[in-house]
Amino acid sequence: MLYFMIALGVLLILYFYIKNNPKILKPTKEKIVVITGCDSGVGYAVANEAFKNGFTTVAGCLSLDSEGGQALHNLKDERIIVVKCDITQMQDVQNLHLKVSKLLENLDYSLYAIVSNSGVLVFGEFQWQTEEQLEHQVEVNTLGHIRVLKKFMPEIIYYKGRIITVSSTCGSWVLPGLSVYAASKSAAAAICRGIRVETKRFGVKVININPGEVADQTNILSNQSRHGEKMKANVLPEDEEYFAYFQRHLVSNFKKQPCNAVNRSGVLKIINQALLDEEPKNDYTDATFIFKCLLMAYKLLPDEWADAFLRSLAKKQIGYDMELKKKL
Repeated sequence: MLYFMIALGVLLILYFYIKNNPKILKPTKEKIVVITGCDSGVGYAVANEAFKNGFTTVAGCLSLDSEGGQALHNLKDERIIVVKCDITQMQDVQNLHLKVSKLLENLDYSLYAIVSNSGVLVFGEFQWQTEEQLEHQVEVNTLGHIRVLKKFMPEIIYYKGRIITVSSTCGSWVLPGLSVYAASKSAAAAICRGIRVETKRFGVKVININPGEVADQTNILSNQSRHGEKMKANVLPEDEEYFAYFQRHLVSNFKKQPCNAVNRSGVLKIINQALLDEEPKNDYTDATFIFKCLLMAYKLLPDEWADAFLRSLAKKQIGYDMELKKKL
């Protein structure tokens, strides 16, 4: 029995050593990494890290004139290629694919990774949001994700590449005002879980990265003021004061950020792990310990208590009790 316990202890130590010290792949310019949504935020951070590591980096930007698009273009290196890509437009996705296909005409090159990052968020209760706002979130976060992966899937399979999806903490719980955003991001994550099982036999690796609480370091909420103006017509009279507090909180706390604002060491670490680990985990996250504890507690609560918990978080953030109709 003693020998068994010693052997088990040695195996556990070996397991955790290997787990925490994974073998790292060597990037080269012949390995291509394609990223969407590189105008700012996490997408820009991924493109910058991929380039610094030595990959040939194809950065899809909604606008070539965006701060991120210009910053990447100004690197003036043959390993960085900036392409206009609105993933809601099939023609743009095809142009992105064509650019990569031309690189692959050099037989020394291979498609190493697709990083599906593009995302949009309209923060507002379901009844407030316009049909256009609801549909656009699904169009980008889910259908755009599908378009990109579908177009590049033959090359990913052929080169035994990896698919990296940037997810959100909103996929774990849904705060008031995030129902459609959370649904669209959860759908994209579910698609990747299915693809991971389907493509394992081809040697494809499918990875999910959750950067944690980075909304204040990105521009995902920088258009909230404009979104709010469109939502006003759908707000019930009894909700007008609550809506005003809701908007004031978001607009005052989430300003436009520079393209390189996502620079937290934990986020950059999981980006590099997803890109470089020879045997990557299925999931990487930079969520804080406190958030992980809250999430664990939330999942254990009965639905009624869990819903009350989310409402209390919303009240604390916004400073208004929507049920008692009073300022806090």
